[in-house]
Amino acid sequence: MFLTKHRSRGEPAGIGGGGGFGDARAGDRRAWLSAGTESNSSSHQNLYVGAPSLDPRFSQTRVRVKLGDSPALRLDFRAVRAYHSVFVGGSNHVFRTTKITIANVVVALGTAGCIDAFNGSNVQIELPTGTPVQARVGAAQGPTELPANSHYSLYRVDGTDLTELVRFEVHRLVDLSSPCFIDVGDHVPHAGLHVSQFAAKIAEDTGITDIANPPPGATEQQKIEIATAQTRQHNVEALAADMGGVQAITSASTAIYPAVAASCNAAPGEIPPPTCTDDASNAARLAACQASWDKDAQMWEGTDRVLTAPLHGTTYGLVDGNNPINQAPVNGGQFFLEDPLTGIGAATGFAIYTQVDGGTGPGTKIFQSVQVSAPTRGVTHVVLFGPGTPAITGFLAVFSDIGGDSVHF
Repeated sequence: MFLTKHRSRGEPAGIGGGGGFGDARAGDRRAWLSAGTESNSSSHQNLYVGAPSLDPRFSQTRVRVKLGDSPALRLDFRAVRAYHSVFVGGSNHVFRTTKITIANVVVALGTAGCIDAFNGSNVQIELPTGTPVQARVGAAQGPTELPANSHYSLYRVDGTDLTELVRFEVHRLVDLSSPCFIDVGDHVPHAGLHVSQFAAKIAEDTGITDIANPPPGATEQQKIEIATAQTRQHNVEALAADMGGVQAITSASTAIYPAVAASCNAAPGEIPPPTCTDDASNAARLAACQASWDKDAQMWEGTDRVLTAPLHGTTYGLVDGNNPINQAPVNGGQFFLEDPLTGIGAATGFAIYTQVDGGTGPGTKIFQSVQVSAPTRGVTHVVLFGPGTPAITGFLAVFSDIGGDSVHF
């Protein structure tokens, strides 16, 4: 399936121009795309994109998309440029979200029949620096950490009734103690290698043990490889640090990894120790980790290569902080929920609890809503207060019933 973009006479570059859907602006003219397949380029159908309308309060662009003349494949497309929510102290918190992307449109074009709208809700969350993080895999729990076998739950509170909306976990983006913090993919030099050994393995490959004094026969490419490996090692340690590292909001899972073998001669199902870097050990490690991931789609393992694209599981966002590599701010996450979260009123509250996996009841309250407001229809702002030591403050932005919202999307 492929798409060919066109635009009507007089239309500025945007929907039909090189900027694509994400650059749509109010005032653009009607645009259309033709869709077909590589094997039959003559079997085109026109995908009409209506003129977008912009809500200046939230920089939101609403676009209606229609395939050919069939109302059964009519799509409502929104490209939310940025949602600016003003909370305590007038701080601007920017979240970006997309309800339907080009990929969704391509899938829709290749699928016969009706398209069911998503009638749930979107909850955008900001967890502050100081949010308790889960203990490292296989390591002793620290005084400010949660048990490794625990999770968070976001609840809606109506009087004494608690409704669990979503479970999630908070992990260090990089966990060097995890036996499956490995390199994966065709683009890596040693698939299955534990990342803690990356610099040492590249030194072995290049024969350069001292970057300041490379051997006479070292090539320029080898010098670049060892310098890059040492830089990566430094970055990995910075991302994994207790102070100044990056924490991720992730999918929740009760799965655990197999035991780490006592030596490089791992028994079937065991994971070789990180220090085993030979090809056989790397292959065995990769196979054992992949087998664990295949058993549970929610089991999370991060990577330093792309902060928001984990090796496995889902990254919903990042806890407030700074990327220690370049000091860029990182914050914010979001959940798409099946619950449309309608009927939020003055008596409605929200809370975040933490509970040991398999425990009964909601567990220990970490955050409680102290302010719930609806500055505009369909959007609820929530201020969360964590009464720990020190006290911490988080935020929610709740977009209710986004499938039926005719106001913003």
